[in-house]
Amino acid sequence: MRQLVAVGCVFLALAFTAMAGDVDGKKVVGKWTMKKGEDTGHVEFTKDGKLHITHSKDGKEIKMDGTYEISKDKITVHFEKDGKKETKMGTIEKLTADTLIIESSEGEKMEFHRAKKKAE
Repeated sequence: MRQLVAVGCVFLALAFTAMAGDVDGKKVVGKWTMKKGEDTGHVEFTKDGKLHITHSKDGKEIKMDGTYEISKDKITVHFEKDGKKETKMGTIEKLTADTLIIESSEGEKMEFHRAKKKAE
């Protein structure tokens, strides 16, 4: 389940850009949240193609950094987990101002919501 949320977070940013065909990669930039059961994941996509993933479960926090690429409605994410380099791919199915739905290459759909900005 933890891996699912972590991978889901990675695909969060990618799904944001899938309107119809070509995706504007700039729209994925920002912070997104995914919650599945007890697991919560956060993904930040930066404008320079980097991503930062934070995943929490049972009070434990896991952090990963990597890169992402968007081509048309496809997203590819590269990151290191447990000392091994991994690459995950997905298709952005829906992208609105607040919701991103990505289907992984394994057929799993992940739904992300844009993180709310904290009031200062």
